[in-house]
Amino acid sequence: MTLQAQFSALYRLYYKRSEREAFLRDGKPPVAGLTATELAQLRALEPARLRRIVDLHAIDLGPAWYRPRVPATWLALQAALEVPEAELVQRLTESPAFESRLNDDADARALASFVDSQQAVLRDFPWLPELLRYERLLACPWEDGPNPRVVEFAFDVSGIAEALLQDGLCPMGEPRRAVSLLLFRGKREVNELPLKRHDAKAIAELLAGRDPGVGTKALRRLEHMLRDIRS
Repeated sequence: MTLQAQFSALYRLYYKRSEREAFLRDGKPPVAGLTATELAQLRALEPARLRRIVDLHAIDLGPAWYRPRVPATWLALQAALEVPEAELVQRLTESPAFESRLNDDADARALASFVDSQQAVLRDFPWLPELLRYERLLACPWEDGPNPRVVEFAFDVSGIAEALLQDGLCPMGEPRRAVSLLLFRGKREVNELPLKRHDAKAIAELLAGRDPGVGTKALRRLEHMLRDIRS
């Protein structure tokens, strides 16, 4: 089997549940164009060993990758979809969204696409995409843009994350409540500071190099807030 054929076939077997089960059940090849010799090599795989490798990949993806980076979102998805972690991994890797990942989904782009694709199922949890956006800002690389930056959310994402991680609660029927946060990425972590709406607008102008249109006293207070989050 050529290296490219081997990689493509094993990738489909490891990550695509429907194709793996069709292969184990009916011998259907996971990729087209394999020679008889290549098919024989694939069919020599022991089903128990293949499933064990799949389980190990699930551990790498769930507990070792997504859970440390977006812990509240990962818990919320399991609760909202009513599935254990291993099943969540299977659904994610089976989805077309998983193919959009780059660098092992370092920016959680594939997970965000998966969440978007589940909106009909997640209609009782409309805050989930916002929670993921919040956790991506905390844990994933930022695209080019100001640092610090003002970010607005349609829900109280910090409160929702706290409910999930500290209280073990998955909010349902959470009311929309717009919040603004001042975020600053330091060397080790991202610091955040809640802002009132008028402060958020003024600081955004200040960070953009424009006149925030406030008095001297207010300007000093805003600059002090920026120093606080940077310290």
